[in-house]
Formats: sequence, C-alpha cells, structure tokens
Amino acid sequence: MKPDKQLVAVLLKTDRSYRYSLGKDSKPEDDWADWWASYLLASTDFNQLTDRNWQQSDLSNALSALRNTYDQRQPKHHWSHFFALRLSN
Repeated sequence: MKPDKQLVAVLLKTDRSYRYSLGKDSKPEDDWADWWASYLLASTDFNQLTDRNWQQSDLSNALSALRNTYDQRQPKHHWSHFFALRLSN
C-alpha cells in the first residue's frame, strides 16, 4: 500500500517548518508533537487529507506514538510514508 503523495508532502513541509523554527543547529524538543499537531491543523488541509477530524491533543499523541513505533521498528521506508499510512487509517 502506498501513502497519499499530498499527505507525505504536507508531512515533509511540516518537518522543514519545524526545523526552521528551531534554528539551524537545534535538536527537536520534547514538545515537538504539540508543535506539529498545531501546525498541521492550522496551516494545512491535514484533516481533509486524512479523512478524519483530528483534535490537536489526539494528533499530538498519535504523532508521538508513531515516532516511538518508527524508532523501534526501524522500517526500510521513509518516516513520512510510515506516518502518512498510519495517520490516514
């Protein structure tokens, strides 16, 4: 199963925006998922792309859980594909 290309693009754009907001040499902060959830819901058509009505706290929790799962499993495909497939189901 392939992830939605638009959703992957939104996730990658969010990552770039987050990294830019942190500064060039900064590492992700503990509250990264809150920032991402806020950005995705306010600045993109995320809910339309996922066919869901995400609330910020639920999305933040889902993002954190996905990152932990991705880090544990270390799948071969890119994180953006892993996240897109799971956030849209």
